[in-house]
Amino acid sequence: MAWGHTSLVFQHATRTVRLYLGGASALFVLVLVLLFWLPSPVLLALAAVPVLLGATVWFRVGHWLPRARRLLAERPWRSAPARVLRPERTLFSGGYDIVLADGTALRIGQEYAGIVQTIVHGGRVWLVGPDDDGAAVVSVDGVQAGFPAHVVPARAGAPEEALASGDSGTAADDPVAADCARRMRSRLLAGIRPPVALFCLGLGFLAWVVARFGGVGNAFGAYGALVVLAGGGWAGALLARARHHLGLARLLTLGPWRPVTARLTEEWRPGWQLLADVRAEVTEVTEPGGGRATTVLLPRAHHDLVGAVQHTGQLWVAGDLAPGATRAVGLPGCPVLGVLRVEGRVEG
Repeated sequence: MAWGHTSLVFQHATRTVRLYLGGASALFVLVLVLLFWLPSPVLLALAAVPVLLGATVWFRVGHWLPRARRLLAERPWRSAPARVLRPERTLFSGGYDIVLADGTALRIGQEYAGIVQTIVHGGRVWLVGPDDDGAAVVSVDGVQAGFPAHVVPARAGAPEEALASGDSGTAADDPVAADCARRMRSRLLAGIRPPVALFCLGLGFLAWVVARFGGVGNAFGAYGALVVLAGGGWAGALLARARHHLGLARLLTLGPWRPVTARLTEEWRPGWQLLADVRAEVTEVTEPGGGRATTVLLPRAHHDLVGAVQHTGQLWVAGDLAPGATRAVGLPGCPVLGVLRVEGRVEG
């Protein structure tokens, strides 16, 4: 299991963690400066936000990334039979337990439910490690990255995770794809909360300025207006970029999975979020030896989706490739999902 994108993924992930931690520290300093000029209980509470953000990022993946990179450099990937235990129903449930054939239990966070469904479906997991400290890297077929896991005591008698299913006759019946669509929507909406909070904070600050000074024609009013514009513009930009992916659950209901051959027609140049638009040419095989080639755009394509095209030359589309249509695209049974927009026909 040697993927060309794996090292790229960890390189970008490390940079992302550093960016979050550095940004959180800078924001903390900025808030302290504002506190000096604008003493306020609201700003005092806001000062704790970047600290909590940085701590959350670090405890979730920051401390694990160096170990993961060391494991990938020193040990090979291996495939092993596995089963998954349901999370404990407690307030601070740790996540799913992946139990290997030798009884070793590896815990993975609940945010990776799509990965879990793939393991339940196939009964196997790819992993590296664990090391002497219990850290491990786990993954599944079709995914171009590893995910954090650590050894935990086995839970005897715990119920196993069940495989979800549907009967609509569409790609929405794929439990992994459906779960991936739901979680992608939740993640995108969660990403919009900070700018919305900034927008609301600016409005609240403007209201305070009006109540205190009788208007906004002063430096405080200008500062509040700047915060409102920044928060509103930021939220609008995020919504514009995520508009297609927010509706992935609906796109899955437009038809069953249909296989197409695919190849990229331009280089994929990901940003710090490992997302980038890329064009491809897909061919829907209608009969042996024949097919229709179509140019498509994969907006904000994730590295897993791009890796699937580069390494397998195949994708699956939910529904037909009507001109101008927007469709869900991915790999059945794998947490690899994205959006495809048809641009034009290459040949008949």
